[in-house]
Amino acid sequence: MTENLNLMTRRELTTTLGLMTEDSIGAAAISSLLLTAPHTKGVTNEQDLFEVLFEPEAIEDISCTVEQYSYAIAERYVAKMEEGAQRKSDDDEHFFWQGLHEKWAYLEIMGG
Repeated sequence: MTENLNLMTRRELTTTLGLMTEDSIGAAAISSLLLTAPHTKGVTNEQDLFEVLFEPEAIEDISCTVEQYSYAIAERYVAKMEEGAQRKSDDDEHFFWQGLHEKWAYLEIMGG
């Protein structure tokens, strides 16, 4: 079975868009994609899949932004772990952002 690693959910895209500066090339690319029909309709709107085929400059902009944010999340997560104070919601947040960062980084490495 071949999987398309360029597919992202509406949730992943809208969450990423929330981090971007409004006038950035990455925000423009995501906004434009979200105005199109999904590649595959999900059970819910958040699960709709979109095929990400952005220019390398847009991918780099997005990847850098998500990387910075996910590192901030990771720092807070590690501090909570060291204190023994992390909860399941902290785990969920950390792993969501780690996974999202890895997806955008993959796309950046592959050249968009």
